[in-house]
Amino acid sequence: MKMHEEVEALAILIHDLRKFKNLTQGELAERINRSVDLLSQVERAVSRPTVADLTAISEALGVSTAYFYNLSKLRSIRLLPAATPRAVPLRQPDGKAHPRALGLQLNSFTSQG
Repeated sequence: MKMHEEVEALAILIHDLRKFKNLTQGELAERINRSVDLLSQVERAVSRPTVADLTAISEALGVSTAYFYNLSKLRSIRLLPAATPRAVPLRQPDGKAHPRALGLQLNSFTSQG
């Protein structure tokens, strides 16, 4: 995987996980003590987060930093229909199928427990 592909995959993971946790960029930025501009750049793959940024993001989103570093497992990203230019990870941090990968909308997904 090339550097720009890794940055794009990381951006997608961060964006989709933030949305899955029902957080705005502002809320996540506040939790990680970073600016909304920085988070926006990271989610658009304009900027690559530092290790410190990624650690703060993973803690705020409740996943291990390994979730973001283990891109080899996340190379199974499939593209959505042409109307949606984003890609979706097929698995969530807990190993379950990602709801959008199953054709569901994130806002209709309800977790058990």
